[in-house]
Amino acid sequence: MSTALAWPSTNLDQILRMINLKFLCAAPILLQTVQSRSFSRQGDVEYEFFYPKLQSDFKKGDNPPQWAQGYPKTWGSEDVRLQFNEPEPLDAFSAVVTDDEKYLAILNGSHVRFLDLDTKAAAATIDIGAPRDKFLLDLILRSTPQGGYDLLMNGEPHDYRYIRDVTDVFHRRLGSDLKPIGGLVTYSGGGIGDFDSKGRMATAKGHIFDLNNHNGSSIVLKDFPPEIVGMSFSSDGRYLSSVGSSADLWNTSSGEKIFHFPAERPDTRLTKIAPDDKYVAIAAQLTFIQLHALANLSAPPLFLGPFEGLIAEIAWSPDSKYLATSDDYRVQVWRFPEALPYQTWQIDRSENGASIPLSLQWLDDGKKLTFTHRFARYVYDFETNVKYWMTQGVKDHTWDPQSAGSIFFLKKRGLFATDGGDSYMRLWKA
Repeated sequence: MSTALAWPSTNLDQILRMINLKFLCAAPILLQTVQSRSFSRQGDVEYEFFYPKLQSDFKKGDNPPQWAQGYPKTWGSEDVRLQFNEPEPLDAFSAVVTDDEKYLAILNGSHVRFLDLDTKAAAATIDIGAPRDKFLLDLILRSTPQGGYDLLMNGEPHDYRYIRDVTDVFHRRLGSDLKPIGGLVTYSGGGIGDFDSKGRMATAKGHIFDLNNHNGSSIVLKDFPPEIVGMSFSSDGRYLSSVGSSADLWNTSSGEKIFHFPAERPDTRLTKIAPDDKYVAIAAQLTFIQLHALANLSAPPLFLGPFEGLIAEIAWSPDSKYLATSDDYRVQVWRFPEALPYQTWQIDRSENGASIPLSLQWLDDGKKLTFTHRFARYVYDFETNVKYWMTQGVKDHTWDPQSAGSIFFLKKRGLFATDGGDSYMRLWKA
């Protein structure tokens, strides 16, 4: 999965950079089992404020979606609430669930704590060991072939937290017993761009590092542009697309540039290679998404659009049959090979406080699509035609009002895990 990097410095981009920051926490765990709180939809001012009036919603055939049992829900009606330490406005919080659904790992800016999801007790607390003048953000956890875990996070100077001037990536490897293997590994050369299936990491300054080889060597992309804001590996790791001040495709073995995409604008912000490696999606901030055939780069691209205002995010489904996009007021799902709109979720334009949906993500092997809108997270299940809405309430606060945080689907446990910008990790029945 690609990670957002520093964007071109316009006022709009500075606002959007802030969306990804989670200013939260830093010692003991707080565990609360919360009693359910009803969220009536009839004449409820809180509901009317937090759930937008829709012009269109996802559906199955001609059947409108149904609410999952007990939904929509507000903070306080989750099943379990977990916290690393008390929130502080200028601390950072991010969390990840391991692929085996055994642990929840929480980063507070300097340490990572693993919670056992069976007992909810602390299984381990890892001091990352980064220099004290570096602030750690954006926790990424990857399983290793040996059965352990790689912890990776962006590091930036404390004084530049609002600018997202990421200068290093920090890496700790853990065994299956959660004990560190070796010391801290630091990769200098910009923030995390993307990972390939072979355990390699691309960074914003044009380096590709092998996480299994800590000798500090890397493949350096040649003739690399001065600014990179997004990167995407092909499924086999042979190719890497990058966007920013230029949109390009690279050979990841040699570092040679293979192709320069004739983008709509010089500053291009989004790229995603489809999981089946058929298309490379390229988008600037406005109007159209270009789809270039990876097997025939000289062929004219397909165009999706037009879009209204900012094209905020794009996300391919795991089978490459669908591409989710978000722009002003709406989320669209495009179906392939037709490359035509398939479903649309759209807010009524008369709605006060409407904003761009963010954090597009496919869950449950592509059966579910999720995104955030203002203070809430929406999930739609395309198989069951059921929808979920999890939002903060009028008395709740967040250090990051622009974002509803991250989400994980724990299929074996039948739970969603969300962080919502207030240093809590919440578990909800799916």
